[in-house]
Amino acid sequence: MKISTALTLTLSLTLLTAGNLNAADSNIQAMDSVLDRLERKLMEQEASSLKIEPINPYPASKSTKSVKFPTSSFEGRLPGAEDFQGLEKQIAALEKEADELSGQIESMKGELLSTASKGSLVEIEALIEDPDLTSIRELSFYLDGAKIYTMEGGEWTPSPELPFFLGPLEAGEHTLKLEARTVRRRDKTLPLDQNIYHRYDQSFKIQVQAGVYRKGFRMRLVRPEQQNTRAQASLEAYDIP
Repeated sequence: MKISTALTLTLSLTLLTAGNLNAADSNIQAMDSVLDRLERKLMEQEASSLKIEPINPYPASKSTKSVKFPTSSFEGRLPGAEDFQGLEKQIAALEKEADELSGQIESMKGELLSTASKGSLVEIEALIEDPDLTSIRELSFYLDGAKIYTMEGGEWTPSPELPFFLGPLEAGEHTLKLEARTVRRRDKTLPLDQNIYHRYDQSFKIQVQAGVYRKGFRMRLVRPEQQNTRAQASLEAYDIP
């Protein structure tokens, strides 16, 4: 190293000089001052020759590998003229069938009214007080033990009234029986709550008078105040105009 060589040379010169000038104390002090300056200069030269590389706290990141995903495409098909023609035929057939059924219903009503002019005409129906909040899961109506009407599958009724029977009845006592199970929702904006359900299971007695008798009987499905309880329907009579 440079500093060790320089120090050796310096020490040799110092010893030589010290031996020759042993008698002069003042010269020794001057020599010490020269040695100090020389040593300081050598240390400055050594420090200037040192190179310290900076430490990078963030090493270069490793190269990332790119991943390519396979591309996919979806193709759709617009309905063609043949599709619309098939739909038009089906709609036309349904309209024709609906017209035929409407004609049959009007014909039956005419026959019933003509018969009722000489005898009795009785109408029986149910009324749902809150049709927008009530969905019928099961409903059956019996007249004198015979099942006249049934509904299953969780249906929303198109209107509050459910017609069960319209026609003549023999004079005397008749038994009406209603069995139903409903599910309700708390508000029109909310879905059905399967935890709010009610069951109706009731029988009513009606009296049909002899002669010209035109009466209607309505079973009103009253919504109970409490949930998950057996509900009660009320029976009310009205005159058929």
